[in-house]
Amino acid sequence: RQPPAGTHKRRLAKATRSLNSRAGSDSMLSVNSYRRALSSRSLLLKLNVCQRGPSQRCLSSFASIPPDEEEKEKSRVASLTPYQKEIELRELDSEISRLQTLRGINTGELYTMRGKFKALTRDYGLGFMAYYWSVWFGTAGLSYAAMKVGGVDPLVVAAKAEMWLGLEYGSITGRLDPTLGEIGLVLLLNELLEPIRLPFVVMTTKPVVDAMSRR
Repeated sequence: RQPPAGTHKRRLAKATRSLNSRAGSDSMLSVNSYRRALSSRSLLLKLNVCQRGPSQRCLSSFASIPPDEEEKEKSRVASLTPYQKEIELRELDSEISRLQTLRGINTGELYTMRGKFKALTRDYGLGFMAYYWSVWFGTAGLSYAAMKVGGVDPLVVAAKAEMWLGLEYGSITGRLDPTLGEIGLVLLLNELLEPIRLPFVVMTTKPVVDAMSRR
């Protein structure tokens, strides 16, 4: 049975007042009590708060909070000490990480290489992108070195491509610049390495980026 209209909102207001009163007495606040208060408030924030009326407006966890609640939250956060903010941020980060994992399970992305790539981009940001492109340029350098050592000529490759495609001789080789041909062949070889490069980056990003961030 649905609770009376406004019940969730009254519970949320009560929890907020309780949390604000606890935040004001920092000397009497322990880590465990603060975490319990924060956990209780977070649970109430997840509940849908429906206002029954002509507009049938319903505020849920999927929508932004109303401006008045935003101002109250700003005031509450402003009254917290740096230590309390750090504890709250850790709790929020933990909850966000859990929700993102649940979403990955729901969409199936948690079990795909593409989903893991997206998660690494989200979690590590610039560090992950710097590492990925470092590996990308590294494999490009290896591709160029292998092409030089193997004596691969882009014009010869282009001539064979003409033969395989049934094109007239010179339709590609006659207009191909040797330098641009080398660059194009290196890019092609490097992209062919992506099925190997991407799993390698996904598996090694966490230890490498963490090690770099500690320096």
